[in-house]
Amino acid sequence: MEHEESTSHNADTSLQEELQNARSVISNLLSQLEQKVATQKQSRKRKRDGEEDEDEENPPKRLRIVAPNDKHLVSLNVGGERFLTTLESLTKDKNSFFAGMFDVESGILPNSEEEYFIDRNPTHFQLILDHLRGYNVRQQIDSLTDIEKQLLEDDVDFYNIQSMFFLLPRLYTRQHQLGRVACSSYDKVIKIWDLNTMECQKTITLNSSARIMLYMGDEHLLLGQCNGVIRSWNITANHCVSTWSGHTKKIVTLTKIDDARFASGSMDKNIKIWSFNTQQCLLTLTGHDHVIRDLLVMSETKMLSASEDKTVRMWDINTGECTKVVTHEKYVTSLLKLSADRYLTGGAALCMNIWDLSNECHGTFQGHKGCILTVKKYGNDSLISTSTDNTVKVWDINTMKCINTLRGHTHDVRTGVVINQYAVLSGSRDTTLRLWNTETSEDKIIDGHKKEILNAVLLE
Repeated sequence: MEHEESTSHNADTSLQEELQNARSVISNLLSQLEQKVATQKQSRKRKRDGEEDEDEENPPKRLRIVAPNDKHLVSLNVGGERFLTTLESLTKDKNSFFAGMFDVESGILPNSEEEYFIDRNPTHFQLILDHLRGYNVRQQIDSLTDIEKQLLEDDVDFYNIQSMFFLLPRLYTRQHQLGRVACSSYDKVIKIWDLNTMECQKTITLNSSARIMLYMGDEHLLLGQCNGVIRSWNITANHCVSTWSGHTKKIVTLTKIDDARFASGSMDKNIKIWSFNTQQCLLTLTGHDHVIRDLLVMSETKMLSASEDKTVRMWDINTGECTKVVTHEKYVTSLLKLSADRYLTGGAALCMNIWDLSNECHGTFQGHKGCILTVKKYGNDSLISTSTDNTVKVWDINTMKCINTLRGHTHDVRTGVVINQYAVLSGSRDTTLRLWNTETSEDKIIDGHKKEILNAVLLE
């Protein structure tokens, strides 16, 4: 009996000692945690006050991403739901909430479980993440109810995923007014399209189709028609203001020289320089043996012309003298100014080349499988090109590499228009216009012309 009592007493003593040790461990952990929290608060306060951390040996913990490493995995806790992705995907849109969040200067810290907590509803976050990963989420968005789309719009707006605005019309319209375009077709009409509503605002009926157009501002279009006539058209009043006559065949290209003059190129092999005010032909430039495909003003005195005779000529705008002839293996259809002394050519050679004015080639863009029809500057460092291979390509000027190919048209893409940093418009012989998001390759079809598209211009 005495032995049992002694055993029971020893057990009680041992249990009390274990409890005491546990209390001591918990107390120490709580003390360490409080100290860590206090240290982090002081560090953040010093950062706000513009001071540096004094403890160089044990600096406060920052982001898990160093330098940063784009392939590093990132764990997000959005409203209690965990998502795992890479920094590269998460920060793909450089103006987004996440790009700012993971900037090395942001000071944002993960929680104790190495997660970054975002106090938002997680319902649509997977869809947003899939978009950032490069997936086509159009069908998923289209399947949402109006209320669900509104909630998604709120999230996309909050995270500022601008490349996703294109998929959400109300959000895109609120953030980016796309404006209007004029589109001409072989059906002898010009349609004015509102790109925000995708609706035709006005139809202009002509006696001959407009092969090429220039927007001159103040609701005036300069039209180069298939009957060889050039007209100035007031969009609002819907009537012809001025007429220039002199070419004997279809007008193919128009370019503005200055406020007083413009130039035209025609299937009659001639280039003419016209006065805006008097409607008189000031000069006729002859020398090409085939259709004039494009004109490019390089300076106050120099203009380039490209023809199906496989030459590019340089002209003195003031005298009409041809000062240089450069012969190409294939004919050039499109010219683009890159700088004061460099330009780009594209055409039947299926590539684009950068040239200086002394005829030295400085690089080649390759990738199209058909004749290149148009080339346009897209921002500071990019180009877009359209081709008879039914595609629109986006190029990086510095690397001369194709960074995206937009597929959807079923025939030659005859015209391309830059709308803004995310959107371009293309017009095709398949009679449709397509409005593209160049980040995601998503497109919206504008279908209203009866015959092939000839040209389109932005009205701004």
